[in-house]
Amino acid sequence: MILKNFISVFLPSALAICFSITLNTYSKFVNPFWHYSIVYFGLFCFISNLIFTLKTNKEDLTGAFLTGIGVKLLLAFVIIALYSFLIKSTFLAFALQFISHYILFTIFEIRYLLQLTKLKNSE
Repeated sequence: MILKNFISVFLPSALAICFSITLNTYSKFVNPFWHYSIVYFGLFCFISNLIFTLKTNKEDLTGAFLTGIGVKLLLAFVIIALYSFLIKSTFLAFALQFISHYILFTIFEIRYLLQLTKLKNSE
């Protein structure tokens, strides 16, 4: 299951890198800080997936999942708000890339959790 955790973090990281490089190269939305959001979401996704793997029953898994999604969304809003107050010149490019990274990592996190739920249901 740890290998699937690495895949659920590596695959969206690779897609986010490709998206950000493409967006920075071929559009006017250039963000010099795009790699920080990939590191942030990659670490958050890896740690939350490890926590989800350690939960033993389905009820604990559901509570941990809802808590993890809520904390990740709240922290994402705080980071976007701080960035909008501190650096206004590249805010639109940062917000576009940050939200796309958030969506990518959330999709793959949900995919991993569905596999984990099926595994726990079969046990």
